[in-house]
Amino acid sequence: MATDRPCRHPEETVPVLPHITAPTARTDPSAAPKRGQPFRCTVLGYPRIGPNRELKKALEAFWAGRMDESQLLDVGSRLRRQDRLDLRAAGLDSVPVNTFSLYDQVLDTAVLLGAVPDRFRAVPAGIERYFAMARGTQDVTPLELTKWFDTNYHYLVPEVSPGTVFELHPEKVLAEVAEAGADGVPGRPVVLGPISFPAAVQGDRRPCR
Repeated sequence: MATDRPCRHPEETVPVLPHITAPTARTDPSAAPKRGQPFRCTVLGYPRIGPNRELKKALEAFWAGRMDESQLLDVGSRLRRQDRLDLRAAGLDSVPVNTFSLYDQVLDTAVLLGAVPDRFRAVPAGIERYFAMARGTQDVTPLELTKWFDTNYHYLVPEVSPGTVFELHPEKVLAEVAEAGADGVPGRPVVLGPISFPAAVQGDRRPCR
């Protein structure tokens, strides 16, 4: 069951990221992706917390009520953009997108596939339900945390049952692909695969719908 974190000292402020400028396909043709050509240099993902832990600070401020949803999402947007531009500047011609998460990439995949346990259906859809699944509320318990295979990284375990009806909700993936395109960055969507996701699931192993 989640509880609010202690408030900060009044003089502390929410994280502010510097203004970002970058070449785009309109101002720099070399920054535009080239269709039909195989990529030569890429990575699977990139750290998302920010150089000064901006994401962590923003999440704590949001949970404590000192930052609203739009401000939190703006911090995430700016961090994603800076990461894309850093990777592009490093010479990548295929930049991973959909690697950013406000909490956990396995949870993001569960939301992407519509694998939401019934107890969260009463919580309003969107970021409120997302964090209810991650942290719980006064009325519902969160998803279980466990280690990702043999690593020290913990993830939220999706719950699947024979009654689970999978529904695709690709809005997050498509939005981040569009963000990359707007900057002239050759984005490559990354998702948790069809072997890893079932291996991470908790619940009845009988076929789902």
